[in-house]
Amino acid sequence: MEKWYKPLLEKVNNSYRNWIIVIDMAGFSLKEDVIQALAADFALHHYEGELKLRSFLTKNKGRRVIIFKNSRSGYIPYDVEENAEIIKWSLEDVPVFYNLPTATEDKEIIREVFLPEINNIENKIKDLLKKQAIPWRDVAALWGKLSCLRDENRYALKSEDAFKEKTFKTLEKIIEEKFCDFIKNDYNNLFFDSFLSGPPTIDKIMHYLINQEEEKKALICLDCMGFQEWYCVKNYLEDKGVKNFKEKATFALLPTLTGISRKALFTGEKLVTKKIKEDEGFLDFIRRNSAPRMGKKVYFFANKDPKLTLDYFDYDICGIVFNFIDDTAHKAQVVKGGKMLMQNNLKIILREEQLAEIITRFIEREYKVYIASDHGSIWCHGMGVEPKKHLVDDKAKRVAIYPNEKLAQEFMQESENLILYKNKEILAESVAVFPIGRNMYANEKESGITHGGHHLEEVVVPFVEVLG
Repeated sequence: MEKWYKPLLEKVNNSYRNWIIVIDMAGFSLKEDVIQALAADFALHHYEGELKLRSFLTKNKGRRVIIFKNSRSGYIPYDVEENAEIIKWSLEDVPVFYNLPTATEDKEIIREVFLPEINNIENKIKDLLKKQAIPWRDVAALWGKLSCLRDENRYALKSEDAFKEKTFKTLEKIIEEKFCDFIKNDYNNLFFDSFLSGPPTIDKIMHYLINQEEEKKALICLDCMGFQEWYCVKNYLEDKGVKNFKEKATFALLPTLTGISRKALFTGEKLVTKKIKEDEGFLDFIRRNSAPRMGKKVYFFANKDPKLTLDYFDYDICGIVFNFIDDTAHKAQVVKGGKMLMQNNLKIILREEQLAEIITRFIEREYKVYIASDHGSIWCHGMGVEPKKHLVDDKAKRVAIYPNEKLAQEFMQESENLILYKNKEILAESVAVFPIGRNMYANEKESGITHGGHHLEEVVVPFVEVLG
């Protein structure tokens, strides 16, 4: 019988480059017969980190090299990637593989890469959901990690087999229902919590920062970064040498719209009727609340992409907004009920940006760096209901804001899958109406990734201190 791995070898042999990067999510490069078939013509390296890779390339200068990369091995240095041909190996390349006598054994090997970790996270979440007072910050962090692993390995095995799709959906349903109850009954109590050990809500982030002892501070907001996106960012930063984090979580303001939640993050003001700009509010807050350090130079930067600029370091305290995650979310498509495409795009974009360099420069100049987010995002689908009189722009697929409760109640008659939310400290006399679950205001054929609602992934977001 023809060797099962012949299609994999053909992909490599058809390349004319001296350096070939093989993206091997299925683990074929771990099989002895594949290694033996390639070893005669190539120097083989399983990527684990930059230092080992550069040492290997130096030792094998002049030889043709294959660098194997799996889903856990991080980002290959850009200069190496730029000079290599990138080839992907997948299960679809070798359908005959499943008909071999060793198929069961090999599928088990593939499962062992990530399934134990997924099962462990699921069990931790289930235990937390049994508590009388559910620690939603912990649940959100675990759920984000689970979602990240799930979307990262979506094609490694068949969905039903690898991710126990029914189990996953059941767990998600429990989270949605319990968190919805929390929003209705307990969310407003968060505003009375102390911020001394960490900001309970986004509007307390500035209060927390101003009470920290460091003379120089940088507050970096990655707009639209939920915990799933944070783990992508974290992996990227660790690959670049930024590895020491103190990870916390905080609650975004409802509705989870940029104009509401991000403004509160930088100004410390949560009431929407207070017409204050982010940059002016940021400067004003520091001037009003840091009297002992009035000589500090303060500035606010709003940039789409993280590009290194020396202007950042002209100031003692600076606030920075980067929008690349939000832009990626709104442009991405929903694939197989998840953020898989968004996550893949985000990883590619991060390789092109200089976020790690910016943070490293801040640390070298003795700044304390804080990474925050204004809200998260979710993948969702149209519910066939669209409000006619809501007062937010057309991007607000997850919330309708009415000037009073009467109009909101009229709209509530259109569907059972709606929740009414009132909070005078945020919305004054206005009233928000959220779609329940992963519904959004759109026709039933539409799907997308957006924010504005009360889902766990939108509301509980990372707040990270970079410790050096």
